[in-house]
Amino acid sequence: MNVAEKFVNILKKNKISDVFIYPGGTIAPIINACEKFGVKIHNFKSEQGAGYAAIGAYKTTKKPQVLMVTSGPGVTNAITPLADAFYDSIPLILITGQIGTKDLAKRKNVRQRGFQEVPTLDLVKKISKGSILIKNSLAFEKKIQNFFDFTTSGRPGPVVIDFPMNVQRSAIHKVKKKLEKKKNLQNKTNTKILKKINDLINKSKKPLLLLGNGANDKKNFGLINKLVIKYNFQVVTSLLGIGSYDTRKTNHHGYIGHTGHIAANFAAYTCDFLLVLGSRLDLRQTGTEVKQFCPEAYKVMVDIDKNELDNPRVKINFKINQAVNSFLVDFLKLKNKKNSLQKKNSSWLKFLKIKKNLRLEDEFNIKKYTNPKILINKISNKFKNKKHSVVTGVGIHQQWTARHYDFNENVDFLTSGGHGTMGFDIPSSIGASIKTKKPVICFVGDGSIMMNIQELKTISEKKLNIKIILLNNGRLGIVSQFQIITFGKDPTTKMFKTPNFKILSKAFGLKYGNINNTNEIDKKIKNINKFLGPELIEIKVDYKADVTPMLLAGSKMNELWYSKY
Repeated sequence: MNVAEKFVNILKKNKISDVFIYPGGTIAPIINACEKFGVKIHNFKSEQGAGYAAIGAYKTTKKPQVLMVTSGPGVTNAITPLADAFYDSIPLILITGQIGTKDLAKRKNVRQRGFQEVPTLDLVKKISKGSILIKNSLAFEKKIQNFFDFTTSGRPGPVVIDFPMNVQRSAIHKVKKKLEKKKNLQNKTNTKILKKINDLINKSKKPLLLLGNGANDKKNFGLINKLVIKYNFQVVTSLLGIGSYDTRKTNHHGYIGHTGHIAANFAAYTCDFLLVLGSRLDLRQTGTEVKQFCPEAYKVMVDIDKNELDNPRVKINFKINQAVNSFLVDFLKLKNKKNSLQKKNSSWLKFLKIKKNLRLEDEFNIKKYTNPKILINKISNKFKNKKHSVVTGVGIHQQWTARHYDFNENVDFLTSGGHGTMGFDIPSSIGASIKTKKPVICFVGDGSIMMNIQELKTISEKKLNIKIILLNNGRLGIVSQFQIITFGKDPTTKMFKTPNFKILSKAFGLKYGNINNTNEIDKKIKNINKFLGPELIEIKVDYKADVTPMLLAGSKMNELWYSKY
């Protein structure tokens, strides 16, 4: 058994049954070993497509996935999904091929020592949890296993293993020591601090729970419900926290921040106690006026990443370095005092209800075009009793989906948060569909779809049950909106020309449909939940339709911008 074959053996020991790849010469030995030993290979049309498919697979299974690419352009094309995994805390294992070790050891002062060489470790240093070059077969098994463990320990994130081709093909040198899997130890919080927090919640009249990416795990869903009921919390989320609580409940007010719901932003601005679970409170959540973020509230922040707690953007009263699940288990053990059942501020709840019922996006031109809010609501209703995944690209369609789709424990929400990458959509849908076999609804804009459009062929080849809802407004909407607000015009984004999607769908082997106005929705999506193959439905949306309202720079969370159209 050579190193490549032993590496595949390590994959199988870690219960990794699939790998996502774009092939090339320097990664070929490991790919061939995967085929030899029964690890399923998913081959994509580009490295970025393979990377986002791996991310999509993780988001639906919560199990680390493996991406394999060749050296040089393979590595550089994988940089974007690697950055996405890093900023959204995804345990992706990137295996990169590399030129031989003899070439790496020579002529160190020249730019390139072999065909398709790039300095992989230097390139990925700031966007990975860790990276390593496997120089020889000595103790390589232990090094690999340590990295596999490291990707999920503490705050999850991607790791990179750079594999010279000659090392992959070399013989194994046995190491006598047995490998021991590291235990993922959870921090324990001081019981006195938990009791203080318990008292503060009980005394509050307007308690608010903010759920972030770190809370968004199905194992937390029941615990979060218990917490909400016990303390009579109102609930908001971050964009990546969507799905951690049932959006249909009356005490859920949406997601906060730059493009968040009206009620969610007003709830944050007016609450008197804020419990933050697994959210780093970045700029898109708090706005620029950090002193006015929840100005009346006592703030408690729970996060697995100590660096986030040590460097918060807003003033935090209690910082708890603990995984959300561990915190919930500990905190729910506390008993409420008698006054914990006191009535909360009823006028505050009425105020939030009024804000929640505002329907500004109904003002779009629905006679000539399709109202995206109505469309998204109706598609959501079609799948409400099924377990399924919802995926978006990045743009106006992303925000509309986050605002108007109904999310609960049966729905996985996949989108690009911190890195905000157009082109996340199609390949992530593939990864989600491959690993779960559940229906996938992919909302995408006419700009975002063009970034990885080649992966439509992968969808048709695999005959995946993916419904692509293409919202076409002939404009790079969210950037155009920013340009107009900031500069008064949008010279580069106002006219975005795309191909004929009907012809393109046929060329890629997908069923095609189209909706030109709101009145056609019911008829055109009648059987969307019954047809089990791939389908692209093109939606004509008003060119002038904006994400509205919006929290702009220089504004407090109760000072929202409304479209001039």
